Amino acid sequence: MSKLGRKRSQKKARLVRLGQREIETLGLRQRFWSDLYHRCMTVSWPVFFGSAASLFVALNAVFGFLYSLGHEPIANAAQNGPLAYFYFSIETLATVGYGDMHPQTNYGHLIATIEIFTGMSFLAVMTGPDFRPLLASTRPFCVRQ
Repeated sequence: MSKLGRKRSQKKARLVRLGQREIETLGLRQRFWSDLYHRCMTVSWPVFFGSAASLFVALNAVFGFLYSLGHEPIANAAQNGPLAYFYFSIETLATVGYGDMHPQTNYGHLIATIEIFTGMSFLAVMTGPDFRPLLASTRPFCVRQ
């Protein structure tokens, strides 16, 4: 038997639970980024929301730092220091926009544009796992088994 044949036969089967069904997989490599959506759908609610909140804070910290690299990119924020850029980032990423702080330079507009796109994408990705109980309860009506 070749080395390749022995390696294949020595791999252990793994059980994956999808709803109430168990699927036996053989040779499926477990990678973190391979099916991130499936991971989001199968983790517990506290882990899911804790991860989402951590990602939200991290994104806002990165964008707050990017704003701080420019020369007064946000109106009414320079006097409040770097924390004002972080708060402006939260408002922008959440698409709230209160109005007293706004981009006033081309650099500020560029970073805000990138952040708005990121915020809209984040919202779109988050709605799938957030509504999984609703989707699971209506699934028999939508999909024929």
